[in-house]
Amino acid sequence: MVLVIDNHVPLVAIPSLTSELGASAQELQWITDAHILINVPIAIVAGVAALILVLAAAVLDILVIKGRSTTAGAQPYKKSASKRSRLETRHPSPTALRTPRGTSPSIHPTSLYGLREERPALSTSTSREQQRPTRSIWSGENLTYKECTMSNSINARHERVQAALEQTVAGHDLVGIVAEVQDESGTWFGSAGVADLQSRRRREPGERFHPGSAGKAFTAAAMLTLEAEGRLSLDDTVEEWLPGVVRGNGNDGSKITIRHLHTHTSGLGITGLDVDIVRKYHTRAGFSQHRFDVWTVDQLLKLQLAIPPMYAPGEDFAYCNGGYHIAGAIIEKVTGGSYQDEVDRTVIRPLGLTGTYAPPLTEAGIRGPHPKVYSKQFIKDGVDPDSLTADNYESFLEDPEADPVDVTDKTFFGWSAAGVISTTGDMLRFTRALITGTLLPPAQHRAMWSTVPTRHWLPNTWYGTGVSKWALADGRMLHVVAGVELGSASVTLGTPDGEHMISIHTNSDRDWYAACNQIVEAAFGAPCLPPQ
Repeated sequence: MVLVIDNHVPLVAIPSLTSELGASAQELQWITDAHILINVPIAIVAGVAALILVLAAAVLDILVIKGRSTTAGAQPYKKSASKRSRLETRHPSPTALRTPRGTSPSIHPTSLYGLREERPALSTSTSREQQRPTRSIWSGENLTYKECTMSNSINARHERVQAALEQTVAGHDLVGIVAEVQDESGTWFGSAGVADLQSRRRREPGERFHPGSAGKAFTAAAMLTLEAEGRLSLDDTVEEWLPGVVRGNGNDGSKITIRHLHTHTSGLGITGLDVDIVRKYHTRAGFSQHRFDVWTVDQLLKLQLAIPPMYAPGEDFAYCNGGYHIAGAIIEKVTGGSYQDEVDRTVIRPLGLTGTYAPPLTEAGIRGPHPKVYSKQFIKDGVDPDSLTADNYESFLEDPEADPVDVTDKTFFGWSAAGVISTTGDMLRFTRALITGTLLPPAQHRAMWSTVPTRHWLPNTWYGTGVSKWALADGRMLHVVAGVELGSASVTLGTPDGEHMISIHTNSDRDWYAACNQIVEAAFGAPCLPPQ
């Protein structure tokens, strides 16, 4: 019989081994006894050790289970679960809600924010928060008191913005309005009203729109990039680049610098009240007839030079679109390419603005998903355009109760003064890059935000190079990129460090400033400083 213990074969089980080794029976017995004395204790010790390990593992499991059962509200981290699903489960973000015009959001006892969701929550409200993680608090661990306090404060801010959006639609008779906020928690989006008066579809994230004179900031950034590349200087005169172009009616390009053009201190006259422009675009009949007219750069320059200057270059501030048209012509002269291509090269592609483009003057409408835009900025029938001034213009507008006009499909002749299409998300990224200096070198960044006081424009504002600064009632200053186009208004504002920002767009143009100011107060805790 052969005995096997721990894979060892006892020698006593093999009698023939005595003769093979040539050992006596007594010597063989001593060897056998010694083998047993050594191997048996080893086997016993190994068994005891294995038993101890099993018992230790069991005790550890019990402690872990007990610890989980005593952690109130904590959710274990699961690698298979997405960050978004944990975020929505533990701390859902405020979403864009819609209530019928003229009503307030209803209170719902099961809602974390006291607002009833009438439609499915917007997916972008959480997914965009993951794109800019500033604090890793959604790790499945309990939040600290400080983190909970900060989170509650941010959520309260988003609630205030959403409430303000609803109030502006009801109080200012807006068709629709959206706001995208970027702060410590990431990015939040809210909306109120509709994108289309016929279909009544809601405003959504990612919609494209015309941000009006916000396009001036794109032109300024392109020009400053050319300066950084050594191809021109802001102190070059217009005459150096466009010889003989800016002349006549008292205009003199040899005395106007590129810097003057961008800061609205060129002294050039204001074309907004040009009689021909008013007849074509500020009356219902005229707009219907001319909405698809195609302008050329030469026509835009002639429009500006047909009127005399208001004052000497550098003497004062006067908001002038024509100055930016001249700047666009200089960009094309320096580069030998189109204005649109240069904006794409210097701004859109470096910043990855996938929803932004600069259309040619021949293109009508807006590419991709977009809201319809509606205007009430038409003068009354029978008003003589020659009688209009900056002071009396508003008094000659149609009654606010008049039906709005759908002005979505048309050509845009703003060109380098208002020549881009964008989204709230892209406007946030663009404006933050301008504020923080990540797009331009330090010298050009300083030049962009070196400002002059404005006059006959928005109250308590300062204008830089395509950008502006607006004073809040509590003394703080916001950095701003803003503009208005027929049927559309866009305002993107941020703190000087770019850490707290908001981009607002309304597809209406009546009472846009009052509406945006209400949202600014909700987002920053103070409204814009009123006229003194």
